[in-house]
Amino acid sequence: MLATEDPSEAERIFSDGGVHAVVFGETIQAQQRIELGASFKQLNSSVPIVFLYCMNGFRVPPGIADEQVESLGGPKILLQALGRVLGDGSSMDKDG
Repeated sequence: MLATEDPSEAERIFSDGGVHAVVFGETIQAQQRIELGASFKQLNSSVPIVFLYCMNGFRVPPGIADEQVESLGGPKILLQALGRVLGDGSSMDKDG
């Protein structure tokens, strides 16, 4: 897991490869998240992108997010989303 609030560094890390999934939280501005997500999809559309959002109605335009989950739902919801987009979510969808 890598974390950065610097969009340029995020693009460099993504471009270097070895990224299995991307999770965008609300630590960067909404428009910047959308632009980075679109850029990442253009660079490598096979890497899944999950967007976390609060209960503010924020939604990502079609074609950018593979999953969008409410951050107030706790970590289990994020783990389930990651399991789905990474293809191994069957065990995470249960109560365990």
